[in-house]
Amino acid sequence: MFKKRSSKPEVLDRRDIDAREILRSLRFCARVNRFLGGTRVVRKFLEAEFRRTPTNRPLRVLDIGAGDGSIPLAVNRWARGQGRNIEWVCLERSPHAARLARQAIAAANDSRIQVMEDDIWDHQPDEPYDCAIGSMFFHHLTDEKILTLLEWLRTFVSQSVLVNDLQRCGVSYRGLAAISWLFSPAVRHDALLSIRRGFRPGKLRRLFERLKGVSVSVTRHWFCRVACVVRFD
Repeated sequence: MFKKRSSKPEVLDRRDIDAREILRSLRFCARVNRFLGGTRVVRKFLEAEFRRTPTNRPLRVLDIGAGDGSIPLAVNRWARGQGRNIEWVCLERSPHAARLARQAIAAANDSRIQVMEDDIWDHQPDEPYDCAIGSMFFHHLTDEKILTLLEWLRTFVSQSVLVNDLQRCGVSYRGLAAISWLFSPAVRHDALLSIRRGFRPGKLRRLFERLKGVSVSVTRHWFCRVACVVRFD
C-alpha cells in the first residue's frame, strides 16, 4: 500500500462536490496544519527566505490551493512580530473556499493577503513572486504534473517553491484510521487517501532533481510530514 503513490482521485478533486463537504474538508485541513506542523513548516521556510530578501520591501508569496487562508493569517501574525512584511496572493479554484478565506481575512483586517479565484495553470501575475508554497496541494498531482507545474512556476517565481505535504507513512495512516469514525465519509476517505498519495522523502528529492538548474532540499517533520524546497539557481 505504501511503496507506491496512489493515483485514485479524492472527493475534493471533483468539480461537483457539495459545498458542505468542501467546508468540512477545509476545516479538517486547517486543524491538521495548525496542530500537526503544517503552519510551522511554512513559517520556517519563510524565515529562511527573509534572509535572501532586502529588508526594505515585503516578501511576495504565492499560496497555491490556500484553502481557508489560515496559514497566511497565522504566518503574518508571526512576521509582524519579527518586523517583516509578507504580501500573499492566495489561489483557490473553489468559490466556496475563496469565500471562506475572504471572510477570515476580512475579520482579521489583514490587507496584505489577497484571495484570487483562479487555477494555477491559468495564473499569470502582473509582477513576479519571490516564492511559492503548496500545503497539502502537490499530492493531488501525478509526478509528471508536478514537474510540469514547477517549470510553469519558475516563469514567475524568482527564488523558490516549498512543497509542504504528507509523508506516505504507515504509522500516520493507521493512527488516522483508528479515529476516522469522527469524520464525515468524504473527509475520512480523502484523509486516508491523502497519506497514500503522499511522498517518500528520497523519492521526492529524486523527482525534483530531474529538473535542470535547481537545488533541492528535503526534510522530515513531526507526524509524518515532509517539506521539500526547490530553489531556482
